[in-house]
Amino acid sequence: MNETPPPTTPPTASQPYDSSPHGESHGPRAGLGILVVSVVLGIVAIGFGVLLRQQRAANVQLEAQLAQSKSENTQAQTDLNNAKAESGQLHSQVDKAAGQQSELQSRLDKAASEQADLQSQLEKSKGHATDLQKQLDNAGEQTAALQAKIDRGSHESSDLRQQLDQAKSQSADLQSRLQNATNDLAKLKPAVQPVPVATSFEKSLWGGSQTLHIKNQNATAIKLDVAVSGGDKPRSQSGTPASGETLDVDKLASGENVVISSEGFAPMNLTVH
Repeated sequence: MNETPPPTTPPTASQPYDSSPHGESHGPRAGLGILVVSVVLGIVAIGFGVLLRQQRAANVQLEAQLAQSKSENTQAQTDLNNAKAESGQLHSQVDKAAGQQSELQSRLDKAASEQADLQSQLEKSKGHATDLQKQLDNAGEQTAALQAKIDRGSHESSDLRQQLDQAKSQSADLQSRLQNATNDLAKLKPAVQPVPVATSFEKSLWGGSQTLHIKNQNATAIKLDVAVSGGDKPRSQSGTPASGETLDVDKLASGENVVISSEGFAPMNLTVH
């Protein structure tokens, strides 16, 4: 049979409800729990304080590193700008050097062309000299042949020899008269003035050649004939500079002789030093 439990009396205000299985009091345990919680919270607070100080110290260090990084970035940017400026200057210098190299190459090519032209003219001059030597040899042979004919016919030319002697005597007499007349004419002529010019030499910056400047000091324009000798190839040049103007003769080498002449004036001789 089931027995009915006795009714439970609810607690009153003066009798608090006891939920413990044994009906023991909670006062001492509650105080201990609060103490434990307080200690734990204190430890946690101390830990958070330590972490906060460490975080602040880390933040200060990071800010210092950030400021240093900004300073280094600023210096790096300055160095980069300086490097760009120096690079621009170097590019400008490279372009200028390239232009100078191109100009020097052009002058070198021009000098090589002129040298080739001078070499060609020298070869032509040598050929012309060879032809003249051949003509001279032929003339010598012809003279020898004529002399042989004269020798062979000497026994038949006694009258001709006498006539030749008379002709030589007359020729000598005429030569003497001509010389006397020339001397008399020279005494009657006024003294010939030198060419009215002023001269100066200028050395080239790119080699050993020189340029002769001939300035006309006459009151009017005069024709000047310039002959250059003593070098690899004789050459001549003419010009008619006005009063005060200059005639230039370039590519003169040391040791060459220059003769400046003009009609009605005594020639002027110069030597390139």
